[in-house]
Amino acid sequence: MGVEIISDNLTIVVPSDYPDIQSALDYLEGKSITGSVNIQVLDGEYQVSESIKSRVCDYQNLSIRGNEDDCSKCILYINNVNNNDGFLFDNGFGISWLNGFTIAGVNGWLSDGVWNDECYGSGIRAIGGGSVVLGSSIYITKMYYGIRSMYGALISNETNPRPDFGGGIKVSNAGDVAFHAYSASLKVNCAEARYTSHSKESLGFGFCAEAGGFLQCEYSISNDNYRAGFYSLTNGTVWAHGTIANGNDYGILSWGGGIECNSIGDYISSFSHNTSAGIYCTNNGFIGANKALCHNNGHGVFSDNGGIVDVTSLRSEDNNQNGFFCTKNGIISGFNSSARSNGNNGYHCEYSSTMLVEGASSYLNGNNGFYAKKNSNIYCKSFGGDGNKYFCSPIQKSTSDLVDSDGSSIDDTV
Repeated sequence: MGVEIISDNLTIVVPSDYPDIQSALDYLEGKSITGSVNIQVLDGEYQVSESIKSRVCDYQNLSIRGNEDDCSKCILYINNVNNNDGFLFDNGFGISWLNGFTIAGVNGWLSDGVWNDECYGSGIRAIGGGSVVLGSSIYITKMYYGIRSMYGALISNETNPRPDFGGGIKVSNAGDVAFHAYSASLKVNCAEARYTSHSKESLGFGFCAEAGGFLQCEYSISNDNYRAGFYSLTNGTVWAHGTIANGNDYGILSWGGGIECNSIGDYISSFSHNTSAGIYCTNNGFIGANKALCHNNGHGVFSDNGGIVDVTSLRSEDNNQNGFFCTKNGIISGFNSSARSNGNNGYHCEYSSTMLVEGASSYLNGNNGFYAKKNSNIYCKSFGGDGNKYFCSPIQKSTSDLVDSDGSSIDDTV
């Protein structure tokens, strides 16, 4: 017998034609789709006991749609036990369009930051070379991972930016990561992540790229997550231009990875009310934050252990501690940054660290505008400011022969 061919444009209605999405996919398995197939899921609530999997070879001609105008009317309740995913696309399988669903986990999430064991699935996961295209009418809640692209897979979504950021795919109350690129690629511009937390494990990240993964999430919002809004580690790369991260422990966190979170045009990257720091870079990571705003955090910008932060035209204001803080071989560099009304120092550099901040200005800070100690150096040609308790310590090179204090200096001549 030959392979059955679907050459027409076919619509399969769930639950009229098949009782659930998996049954419809099972019907299509082994068939050749030369036309197109749309699985249309009617409004309602559906109980899903195991991961929904596709084995449709011609998936470029397959779509699954719920209510694309109001995804709250088409709800998939996913049993989290046994690490079930909502949708799982593995071994090179995928889908050309998935949209219009609320995906809600049950039996995994117990309360804010508290999870049952072995309930670590994703709302949508692609692994091993699959390709998945998502619409923007998707809301995922109480799944340990929201959307997860792994090991060479590609998950993408095209959402046009709005004036007020966000407006795309939304994930709330995840455990480890809401949007995760692990040795794979994930594109989710305008996405929103909130309340990600597994407090016992000290996890909870809005957007994360790791193990060489690439995550593009421009114009996105990441608020009130337990650890960080945007996170990169182990050579992961996060492209998060024009983003907002408020109410996390760290707004932006690089731990050996790279994050670009520069402002774009009218979209000012803004990181506020983050407990430890608006921006933190460590373990030889890199963060580019040109024209960003850090305000009302613990520290504004924090770098240590070989981390490098580019702060060109960045404003760091009203933070509880330092506007810019380098320690333990940290590096902060860039032109025309400013520190204003921070609780301690505007620019604070210590323990063999370096700041290269030409054109920096420091106003109205609680202690020093510029402060270096313990074998550290601030290079700050054309710097300025006033209204601080002290302008700088030690005295800058251009006004004093005593340019060294405990191996440290403030050099405004180069």
